Amino acid sequence: MSSLPKGWANSELCNITEVVSGNAFKSKDFVENGIPVVKISNVQSGKYIEKNQEYLPDSFVNESNARFIVNHNDLLIALTRPIVSNKLKVCTYPNKKQVGLLNQRVARLDVYEGSSECFLHYYLSSKGFKESVQASMSETLQPNLSPKSLSKIRIDYPPLAEQKRIVEKLDEVLAQVDTIKARLDCIPSLLKRFRQSVLASAVSGKLTEEFRTEWLEEKIQLILSLQPTAKTRRGVPDNVPIDEDLLKQEIPKQWVVESVARLLKLAVITDVKDGNHGANHPKSSEFVDDGIPFITAAQMNDKGHIDFEGAPKLKGEPLSKLKVGFAESQDVIYSHKGTVGRVSVSDRDCILSPQTTYYRLNQTFIIPRYLAVYLQSQQYKNQVNKVKTQTTRDFVSISAQYQMTILLPLIEEQKEIVRLVDQYFAFADTIEAQVKKAQARVDNLTQSILAKAFRGELVPQDPNDEPADKLLERIAQARSEAEALAKAAKKAETARKKAQKV
Repeated sequence: MSSLPKGWANSELCNITEVVSGNAFKSKDFVENGIPVVKISNVQSGKYIEKNQEYLPDSFVNESNARFIVNHNDLLIALTRPIVSNKLKVCTYPNKKQVGLLNQRVARLDVYEGSSECFLHYYLSSKGFKESVQASMSETLQPNLSPKSLSKIRIDYPPLAEQKRIVEKLDEVLAQVDTIKARLDCIPSLLKRFRQSVLASAVSGKLTEEFRTEWLEEKIQLILSLQPTAKTRRGVPDNVPIDEDLLKQEIPKQWVVESVARLLKLAVITDVKDGNHGANHPKSSEFVDDGIPFITAAQMNDKGHIDFEGAPKLKGEPLSKLKVGFAESQDVIYSHKGTVGRVSVSDRDCILSPQTTYYRLNQTFIIPRYLAVYLQSQQYKNQVNKVKTQTTRDFVSISAQYQMTILLPLIEEQKEIVRLVDQYFAFADTIEAQVKKAQARVDNLTQSILAKAFRGELVPQDPNDEPADKLLERIAQARSEAEALAKAAKKAETARKKAQKV
């Protein structure tokens, strides 16, 4: 162990705070409103989560449960899975108006008089203490920290006066860090809005206003003069109305406004199909490590990437019995069930699940990246949301997709739209990567400041401070006296009850 700063002591946690473990309250007693039950799901790293809060009747705040009452700003720590995402689940109870009741697998830390509760809260938030907890957890299927093990963890303990100086300095410095962190945390949502505004401008024609010229208006006749083909899938409707909200917008006169069904009839879109349903759906036992990737919404992300390597694979007989869902390179893949709205352009052959749809295109008239841009735009999402409001789950059927309206510029303008969107998105991606690095540095900065504080380097030591070992002696003496008084009071109460029976 490294040498301690002058006046500090190294002590077990039980000499500084009492660890009070919660009670196993029965879920059958829970009610809709009443006294909040402090459960492990409520105790998170640095904050108390009131979502899905459980309650007990007011009558449960009684003498038999007095030990489990939680008051405002009481220090709490989770005892089951206490470390999640490399962070210790420790926080304070935030409710000023109502006490809580401590449930099992949560501990309340009652700091003894003469110590700073704020100092201990900061200490418990440090990387060093988290590592001590990690070393003290039992090796079970679900990591557990026993109250006894928690009590035995040793901490470096400064004089009370220095504890107060450390807390004051940490309050000041970490408030500045929190301000920086809050500003950084706002940037991803700003970038999300920026990307959506780029997409909205792209598919409304505003992004390419300067590019558009009269000669493009002449080329529109290539699509308008197309005749319907007889080769379309069964169920594609002949007449589909254009989305009314889109018609209210100002659409460039050089653009085609048609439904997916109509574009299928004109062979601009050559096929729209999802994967195998029912008995034809592959069984989990048929998946292998190598073969043709089987793509569900889970293999797609919001950035247009498909995880082909991590996808389950099919080959041999299970593959040969499939009837539909064979996507090809350059097909646009759209997730339409469960997680709706993820869009990618496939760069290889794959098989789709019933959660995903491929759009196969006649690239004389429409390029895959443009359709991917359009399917991600708010103009298309608004149409999808109308369909989703009519169902009990997130689901946009193939027949519903036929009804969607597509805004279609000519190929030359599509290419310019894609170029500009990619350019702006690359700019946003660069900023996002820089923000993530900055966020990591800020997170490390917090721990660096805490580590410096608990090495005795954040504030100066004062030789006039009462040494920590003297403080611990006084706390121990006060505890001993309090325990003696409690025993005496219990003995007197027992004698009183016996006398009443005589």
